[in-house]
Amino acid sequence: MKKVSIAAVLLTFVVAVSGCLSDDGANFYDEAIPTVSIDSVPDSLEVGEDYKIAFSYRIPTECHTYIGNQGWTDTEASTDSIRVVTFVPLARVQTSSNDSCRTVNIVKDDGITNSFQIDPTAATLPYLYKFQFWTGKDSNGDDEFISRLVPVKREE
Repeated sequence: MKKVSIAAVLLTFVVAVSGCLSDDGANFYDEAIPTVSIDSVPDSLEVGEDYKIAFSYRIPTECHTYIGNQGWTDTEASTDSIRVVTFVPLARVQTSSNDSCRTVNIVKDDGITNSFQIDPTAATLPYLYKFQFWTGKDSNGDDEFISRLVPVKREE
Protein backbone atom coordinates (compact mmCIF):
# COMPACT_ATOMS: atom_id res chain seq x y z
CA MET A 1 0.00 0.00 0.00
CA LYS A 2 2.90 2.33 0.82
CA LYS A 3 4.39 1.76 -2.65
CA VAL A 4 1.07 2.65 -4.27
CA SER A 5 0.89 5.94 -2.26
CA ILE A 6 4.44 6.89 -3.20
CA ALA A 7 3.75 6.05 -6.85
CA ALA A 8 0.55 8.13 -6.81
CA VAL A 9 2.36 11.14 -5.30
CA LEU A 10 5.22 10.78 -7.78
CA LEU A 11 2.79 10.50 -10.72
CA THR A 12 0.87 13.58 -9.53
CA PHE A 13 4.12 15.54 -9.26
CA VAL A 14 5.27 14.51 -12.75
CA VAL A 15 1.90 15.44 -14.30
CA ALA A 16 1.89 18.82 -12.50
CA VAL A 17 5.46 19.66 -13.53
CA SER A 18 4.99 18.55 -17.12
CA GLY A 19 1.93 20.80 -17.39
CA CYS A 20 4.01 23.77 -16.19
CA LEU A 21 6.77 23.02 -18.64
CA SER A 22 4.58 22.81 -21.72
CA ASP A 23 5.21 25.63 -24.15
CA ASP A 24 2.04 27.11 -25.58
CA GLY A 25 4.12 29.41 -27.75
CA ALA A 26 3.17 32.63 -25.90
CA ASN A 27 6.04 34.84 -24.79
CA PHE A 28 6.03 38.19 -23.00
CA TYR A 29 8.68 40.81 -22.39
CA ASP A 30 8.71 44.48 -21.47
CA GLU A 31 10.26 47.07 -23.74
CA ALA A 32 10.82 50.82 -23.70
CA ILE A 33 8.69 52.68 -26.24
CA PRO A 34 9.39 56.20 -27.50
CA THR A 35 7.80 59.37 -26.18
CA VAL A 36 6.43 61.47 -29.05
CA SER A 37 5.53 64.66 -27.20
CA ILE A 38 5.20 66.21 -23.77
CA ASP A 39 1.78 67.83 -23.65
CA SER A 40 1.81 69.77 -20.37
CA VAL A 41 4.73 71.00 -18.30
CA PRO A 42 4.27 73.55 -15.51
CA ASP A 43 6.01 76.93 -15.91
CA SER A 44 7.38 76.62 -12.37
CA LEU A 45 7.26 74.26 -9.41
CA GLU A 46 6.40 74.86 -5.76
CA VAL A 47 7.65 72.76 -2.87
CA GLY A 48 5.08 70.24 -1.63
CA GLU A 49 2.70 70.66 -4.60
CA ASP A 50 1.56 67.76 -6.80
CA TYR A 51 2.13 68.02 -10.55
CA LYS A 52 1.21 65.97 -13.59
CA ILE A 53 2.93 65.98 -16.96
CA ALA A 54 0.89 64.50 -19.83
CA PHE A 55 2.69 62.83 -22.72
CA SER A 56 2.08 60.92 -25.94
CA TYR A 57 3.92 57.73 -26.92
CA ARG A 58 4.29 55.54 -30.00
CA ILE A 59 3.09 51.92 -30.21
CA PRO A 60 5.32 50.29 -32.86
CA THR A 61 3.44 47.00 -33.51
CA GLU A 62 0.15 45.23 -32.82
CA CYS A 63 1.96 43.11 -30.24
CA HIS A 64 2.79 46.12 -27.98
CA THR A 65 0.49 47.17 -25.11
CA TYR A 66 1.28 50.19 -22.94
CA ILE A 67 1.76 49.07 -19.31
CA GLY A 68 3.10 52.12 -17.53
CA ASN A 69 5.95 54.50 -17.14
CA GLN A 70 9.22 54.21 -15.30
CA GLY A 71 10.61 57.36 -13.73
CA TRP A 72 13.68 58.00 -11.64
CA THR A 73 16.00 60.76 -10.45
CA ASP A 74 19.30 60.54 -12.28
CA THR A 75 21.68 60.97 -9.36
CA GLU A 76 24.77 60.99 -11.57
CA ALA A 77 23.49 63.86 -13.75
CA SER A 78 21.90 65.81 -10.88
CA THR A 79 23.73 68.53 -8.96
CA ASP A 80 22.86 70.77 -6.01
CA SER A 81 21.33 73.31 -8.40
CA ILE A 82 19.59 71.01 -10.93
CA ARG A 83 17.71 67.75 -10.43
CA VAL A 84 17.39 65.50 -13.50
CA VAL A 85 14.28 63.29 -13.63
CA THR A 86 13.98 60.77 -16.46
CA PHE A 87 10.79 59.06 -17.67
CA VAL A 88 10.54 56.07 -20.02
CA PRO A 89 7.19 54.68 -21.26
CA LEU A 90 7.02 50.87 -21.19
CA ALA A 91 5.06 48.33 -23.23
CA ARG A 92 4.46 44.63 -22.75
CA VAL A 93 5.19 42.77 -25.96
CA GLN A 94 3.32 39.54 -26.56
CA THR A 95 4.65 37.20 -29.19
CA SER A 96 4.09 33.59 -30.06
CA SER A 97 5.38 31.34 -32.75
CA ASN A 98 2.17 32.06 -34.74
CA ASP A 99 2.25 35.86 -34.41
CA SER A 100 3.50 38.23 -36.99
CA CYS A 101 3.62 41.57 -35.23
CA ARG A 102 2.34 43.92 -37.90
CA THR A 103 3.95 47.37 -37.77
CA VAL A 104 1.40 50.04 -36.89
CA ASN A 105 3.39 53.04 -35.50
CA ILE A 106 0.33 54.50 -33.79
CA VAL A 107 0.76 57.62 -31.64
CA LYS A 108 -1.29 57.27 -28.44
CA ASP A 109 -2.51 60.16 -26.36
CA ASP A 110 -4.61 58.43 -23.72
CA GLY A 111 -4.41 61.17 -21.11
CA ILE A 112 -1.42 59.34 -19.59
CA THR A 113 0.36 61.47 -17.00
CA ASN A 114 3.38 61.29 -14.75
CA SER A 115 2.69 62.45 -11.23
CA PHE A 116 5.39 63.84 -9.01
CA GLN A 117 5.92 66.04 -6.01
CA ILE A 118 8.89 68.11 -4.92
CA ASP A 119 9.98 66.78 -1.56
CA PRO A 120 9.81 69.60 1.00
CA THR A 121 12.14 67.66 3.31
CA ALA A 122 14.96 67.32 0.77
CA ALA A 123 18.35 68.24 2.21
CA THR A 124 19.16 70.42 -0.79
CA LEU A 125 16.43 71.98 -2.87
CA PRO A 126 17.52 72.45 -6.49
CA TYR A 127 16.87 75.65 -8.41
CA LEU A 128 15.78 73.74 -11.52
CA TYR A 129 14.24 70.41 -12.44
CA LYS A 130 15.16 68.93 -15.80
CA PHE A 131 12.48 66.51 -17.00
CA GLN A 132 13.67 64.09 -19.67
CA PHE A 133 11.33 61.84 -21.66
CA TRP A 134 13.03 59.06 -23.62
CA THR A 135 12.38 59.25 -27.38
CA GLY A 136 14.59 56.40 -28.55
CA LYS A 137 18.15 55.92 -29.69
CA ASP A 138 20.12 57.78 -32.34
CA SER A 139 22.16 56.15 -35.13
CA ASN A 140 25.07 55.66 -32.69
CA GLY A 141 22.87 53.85 -30.18
CA ASP A 142 22.84 56.76 -27.71
CA ASP A 143 19.63 57.58 -25.82
CA GLU A 144 17.74 60.67 -26.95
CA PHE A 145 15.26 62.71 -24.89
CA ILE A 146 12.72 65.52 -25.04
CA SER A 147 13.83 67.75 -22.14
CA ARG A 148 12.26 70.64 -20.26
CA LEU A 149 13.86 72.86 -17.60
CA VAL A 150 11.46 74.09 -14.92
CA PRO A 151 12.45 76.49 -12.12
CA VAL A 152 11.56 75.84 -8.49
CA LYS A 153 9.88 78.77 -6.73
CA ARG A 154 11.72 79.66 -3.54
CA GLU A 155 10.28 81.32 -0.47
CA GLU A 156 11.52 84.84 -0.13
